[in-house]
Amino acid sequence: MSIDHALSCKKGGWVVRRHNEVVRAWKRYFEKGGFRCVREEPTLRPLPRGVNARPSTNISADARADLVVRSENGRDDFYDVAIIDTFCSRNMEKSAERALTSYEDYKRSAYEDRVARLGTFTPLVCSIYGTLAPSAATTAHKVARRVDPDREERDAVLDLHSAMIQAATIKATSLCLRARSWSVLPPVPAAGTLEDAAGRMVGLRGEDH
Repeated sequence: MSIDHALSCKKGGWVVRRHNEVVRAWKRYFEKGGFRCVREEPTLRPLPRGVNARPSTNISADARADLVVRSENGRDDFYDVAIIDTFCSRNMEKSAERALTSYEDYKRSAYEDRVARLGTFTPLVCSIYGTLAPSAATTAHKVARRVDPDREERDAVLDLHSAMIQAATIKATSLCLRARSWSVLPPVPAAGTLEDAAGRMVGLRGEDH
């Protein structure tokens, strides 16, 4: 067991739970911004015959985005959430910013052509440390402006609204560590055998005498 393994191992469902926690944090954030129609896991329509799409496009029949939000112009905005470790072995040679933008590009190559006829696609990528990739940061600020449209100091609190998403990400990431920590901690003594440090020191002094 290591920190890297705990943050990526899918055994036990904690990585999936981390993902779902962040998806729901974004969903609540969109709703707080006044978006009335926000749904989780919308199924994506298949590509029509003859449509040109990138070879990297996800053509799976059960492909889904994480969220769909009805925009003011009536179109659907699709979002896909990803939480990545910017300091894992795969990203060691990249800066954190480069790792995040590379994953944004990967998400766009998989979904952008698939949803082009239906609306827009935006990847919501962040690091396990709460750092938002450029598109996610832009989206967070866009929603924040809807939360406080008339507040004079609105621009001063944009980062505070973004921190809501970042805090949710860090909290969800910690689940992957806390949920597995039980297996690597020293065994807990049987009930009734615990004693505080002061009592233990008294006992040791007595043994010395």
